[in-house]
Amino acid sequence: MVTMDLYRIKALLWRLAAVLAAATAASAAAMALWPMDMTGSGGASVGSPTTLPADAEGEGDRRLDHYAVLWQRPLRGPLYDPPPVVVVKVPPPEPKFEYKLTGAVVEEGFSFATFADGRGKTVLRRVGQAIGEAEVKSISADSAEVLLAGKLLTVPLEKPKSSP
Repeated sequence: MVTMDLYRIKALLWRLAAVLAAATAASAAAMALWPMDMTGSGGASVGSPTTLPADAEGEGDRRLDHYAVLWQRPLRGPLYDPPPVVVVKVPPPEPKFEYKLTGAVVEEGFSFATFADGRGKTVLRRVGQAIGEAEVKSISADSAEVLLAGKLLTVPLEKPKSSP
């Protein structure tokens, strides 16, 4: 007798589930087929994106275009304005005179100086000639003066290394 009641209860529950499923399907179909351009109580179109309903607590005359500023804000951008980029101008390094005075020939109206670069290459220059980015201004027996980037540098004669 108890067994018969369990079968009746199970059958009743299955029938109730079928009725609820049918009702849900019918309501979903009705909502899908129902026209969306119905007018609300205030005369404004319910589906219209440009106006609010008239019963929106005193703001029924405000259009949604008023909120366009909020809609146009980029949501994936930073939440703050980044600080302006500060450009620091670094002056270029002063040019270096990379030659050594290795010899000088001084005669009246006829002076030459020999300069050696860092690789050991020797160049012969007279007064007024350019050597690298510098210009030879004067030559004496123990030094030479060169003009480099607007500064007059005195290059002393390099003493020969004594051999043991």
